[in-house]
Amino acid sequence: MGGTLFGLWPNAASALSCLRRRLPLMPEYLSHAREIAATVRDLAGVRIVPDPPQVPMMHLLLSTTQERFAAAARRLAIERRIWTWPTGLLAERDLG
Repeated sequence: MGGTLFGLWPNAASALSCLRRRLPLMPEYLSHAREIAATVRDLAGVRIVPDPPQVPMMHLLLSTTQERFAAAARRLAIERRIWTWPTGLLAERDLG
């Protein structure tokens, strides 16, 4: 964002508004994160960090090779029209 702390007051005001709205929802967010972790915990090649999640955020470490990852990303893009990774794994011709 740049600037000085004085110039960042709009961000602080926005954060305060969000905090008032989101803070009461944190237990629900944590519960949902733990449900997601429980769902993917036993999938081969997936590791959750930390397990169980201590906050409504976790990392999913995927044990794979670059080639297998690229192939799975292509399948996801082609079959479901979902693209969530940077360009370079898929040529436009692959999408048809």
